[in-house]
Amino acid sequence: MAVKSFPQSGEKKAYTQTHVSFQSTGSTNISSVNALNSNQLFVVKKERGTGAEKRKWAVEMNDARILYLSYNCQVNNTDGIMARCCLHYSLRKYWHSAGLHALTLAITTAYNIYLECTKGLLDPTWKVVTPMTFHKFRDRLSCQMNYKPRFTCYPGDVGF
Repeated sequence: MAVKSFPQSGEKKAYTQTHVSFQSTGSTNISSVNALNSNQLFVVKKERGTGAEKRKWAVEMNDARILYLSYNCQVNNTDGIMARCCLHYSLRKYWHSAGLHALTLAITTAYNIYLECTKGLLDPTWKVVTPMTFHKFRDRLSCQMNYKPRFTCYPGDVGF
């Protein structure tokens, strides 16, 4: 683990460079600039089991590993949701796959926003007892993509 701070010099701004090697988890190395101000070592207590089978141990951790593990979990969750989106077709042009990935990411993000709104914490009038499943939401979203603002069915459409 190495943390080095570079002072401002001429046109260059001050920055902090961090390099961390996760030797206990394999050959993972993380280098970052200005992502971590410091990188302290500490111990995290872990517990598994109950009663007589309860086990306790300590794991050496640092700030970079916590940051890596927290973001890696979110990336895995997003990948799982995107896999369930089921947007597949044969691609003859390689650049279409990037657009398909962006569309899938937009649909899954819209569904997560929908779920947050249906909890009623943002606005109590938006609370829904049984929110739509992901596949019903995706089908409903595809029908709404055919809507044209010139129909002026919604309040924001008056400018068209």
